[in-house]
Amino acid sequence: MRTADQWFDLYTETHQQPFNRLIHRICAPIAALGIVGLLWSLPIPGAFEKISPALNWGSTFIMASIVYYFLMSITLGLGMIAILLGMVIGIHWLDSLWVPLYLSSLGLLTASFAGMYAGHVVEGKPAQLLADVQLIMIAPAFLLASAYRRLGISY
Repeated sequence: MRTADQWFDLYTETHQQPFNRLIHRICAPIAALGIVGLLWSLPIPGAFEKISPALNWGSTFIMASIVYYFLMSITLGLGMIAILLGMVIGIHWLDSLWVPLYLSSLGLLTASFAGMYAGHVVEGKPAQLLADVQLIMIAPAFLLASAYRRLGISY
């Protein structure tokens, strides 16, 4: 398993250009929200419903993500709990709209991928996401780690 710094170094390699960094600061968390929203909207087995009405593919993915973030760093794991809780609130809000959750999530994902693609065109380097899909969930942790560094918090 890669360390947090190894992931962040990989992420940094293809995000050097200021416009691309800005686009990714906006679009990467939106893409993560779109992915979790799509997972949230998938049909669930009856056994899931018996365990808890809150248990679905999206919440299962979030729980696994939290474990993964804690394996990378306890400090990042703690911060990501708050970010992922915000993501769950966002998904519940999206789910309350007249547009089905899967369509709004797909729209967010499509728009954010288009933005990130544009950023990589400006950067002149291909997106690493094509090589490693895990980077989409690393991006929010990367942004959190950047905030930690500015605040003098070690991770």
